[in-house]
Amino acid sequence: MKKTARKLMCLALVVLLVATMAVPAMAVSSTGTGTYQTISYNWTVTCNETTGTASISVSPRVSTVTAYAKNSLYNRLNNLTGESREFQSSSFASTTATADNLLILEENGYIFESEVTETTGRFFVGAEEVVFGASDYPG
Repeated sequence: MKKTARKLMCLALVVLLVATMAVPAMAVSSTGTGTYQTISYNWTVTCNETTGTASISVSPRVSTVTAYAKNSLYNRLNNLTGESREFQSSSFASTTATADNLLILEENGYIFESEVTETTGRFFVGAEEVVFGASDYPG
């Protein structure tokens, strides 16, 4: 009887472990639309566990666009908070900027891989900033 109970308990634990590992991490995003002069644009800020992205596209495709992405970071091991560098991407009609999860200490230049706690994006159509400080949070 004890052997059967032990086998059932082990089987239940295995099923529980497999079920919890099979759930994928979901990316969350904030989106918006707007117009600048005669140009319509769509933007998206997405916050993942290790990266954050800021994307913009315009219609009609008559202008250059620029996206900036920056992550707020937290390193549990060292109890540090800070921000990643701000990453920029420019292109014609659509672009995506991707910020990493590297926290760089200014005092000594040490680099720590960290958890992304927020992603912030800024967006330009031509030289005009059309969205400032759009944010997204993980999960």
